Amino acid sequence: MSSLNQARIEVLKGLGDHFLLELFQTAQSSLNKNSQVLALSIQDGITQEIKSSSHSLKSILLNIGADSAASLASEIETHFQEANKVKDLFNSLIKELQVIDSEIKTILITAS
Repeated sequence: MSSLNQARIEVLKGLGDHFLLELFQTAQSSLNKNSQVLALSIQDGITQEIKSSSHSLKSILLNIGADSAASLASEIETHFQEANKVKDLFNSLIKELQVIDSEIKTILITAS
């Protein structure tokens, strides 16, 4: 089962390969950066940064059709002050992001 909404991917493919490549290359880079910031923020207990970086992740994930992962990021954003819950949600999010990264790589290969 895919972590990306296939209907949304088809719509994005209809916008052209150049757009698709740019969108997913940018998303992949932004997801990596923001997930690292979130991990460090959780480790250091910086609640406002947890809220901010999880919000950024949610936005990126929604843009590429990763609805399930976006829901996890939204939960982190909502519960940003609950350390144990945030850690559990983050662990689930990381697993989703690994699948998404693999799916993005496949999309980039087929679109290039």
